[in-house]
Amino acid sequence: MRLLLVRHGETVDNVAGVYAGVTDSALTCHGYLQAERLGAHLSKKGFRISEIFCSDLKRAYLTAEAIRQFQDPQPSPPTKLEVIREQNFGSYEGKKSITQDSNVVGGEDIVSKVESKKSLDSRANSFIDDHLLKLFYQTPDEHTVAVISHGIFLKHLWKSLLCRFPPACVSFVRKSGASRAPSIQNLGRWFNTAYMELDIKQRPISLAAIPQNSVPCEFLSNNQPNHETSSGKQSSIPVIIESKPVQRPVVLKFDLHILETNCCEHLRGLKKSRGGTSNLPYNPAQKNISTFFNKSKPAGLG
Repeated sequence: MRLLLVRHGETVDNVAGVYAGVTDSALTCHGYLQAERLGAHLSKKGFRISEIFCSDLKRAYLTAEAIRQFQDPQPSPPTKLEVIREQNFGSYEGKKSITQDSNVVGGEDIVSKVESKKSLDSRANSFIDDHLLKLFYQTPDEHTVAVISHGIFLKHLWKSLLCRFPPACVSFVRKSGASRAPSIQNLGRWFNTAYMELDIKQRPISLAAIPQNSVPCEFLSNNQPNHETSSGKQSSIPVIIESKPVQRPVVLKFDLHILETNCCEHLRGLKKSRGGTSNLPYNPAQKNISTFFNKSKPAGLG
């Protein structure tokens, strides 16, 4: 099966440059156009999406619905899950990303309010165990499962998923002209509506058995704080708990092929409209200008 890990479209808090983890930030009009572009792109490339999971926050749900509307036939409505929400920034929620407080240098009070990496890893593994693993066996090779979530959480989900596969079963599919494979340790900023494309295939029975011990994930650990604002910029929010990744059962019967990382091909040529209207909150009740024309081409294309 194919697996798409997708970040939501641009939000009003992305534009404002404030921390918005569990804050239910609205998509901008531009953010919804990004999501429509992605939906049209995936449909044109022949992705047959049979299952969609999304965060229960509206920016992820509306992005998921924008993707679903371009599928023919359309899959069931997205499954909304709190477990794949963004990191909770605690008392930093809603504050400018440049906020600095000399009183919180090593501050225990602030630290106690920001969700830890351990918690993020735990949520990621719960999602994998409760929702993804069974689909490895149930989803046909030609079908796709899409997960629409948030920049920081997706990084933890990806690392947790990667740890389920023996290293010998993981490979990059290099594109022509690429000098080397991208780093799997540091994906960098995950852009709005950018996606990671993974191909998960069952191993041929004839292949030698893979050792059944858990895959050590320490090579993925990073002892430096690596938090992001809602816009993807680095911040100085402290990491609460630096812990070693939890060992989880290894997926022995499957190979993992990494086809795309942070893919934004669908956004080529898409520019914000003048006058600031593209930064306004998207209203699902509003008619898009494309609905006034008898064309199937979505707004923002061409």
